[in-house]
Amino acid sequence: MALEAFRRRRRDSLDFFARLQPEQWQRRCQHPTLGRVTFADWTGLMASHDDNHLAQAERAVTGNP
Repeated sequence: MALEAFRRRRRDSLDFFARLQPEQWQRRCQHPTLGRVTFADWTGLMASHDDNHLAQAERAVTGNP
């Protein structure tokens, strides 16, 4: 099921982020479309992206465009 796969992937990400040391949050990584971002930036982007999809799902379930 797609929702369960999403949950597993997010859990994997959260487990990874939980192991980062404070200084590692400012290390940069390569985002495929945004270029170089910090892990702190990346987690904020992920949360925003997830919120957007959750709102889309809610609208689909309730029948609101």
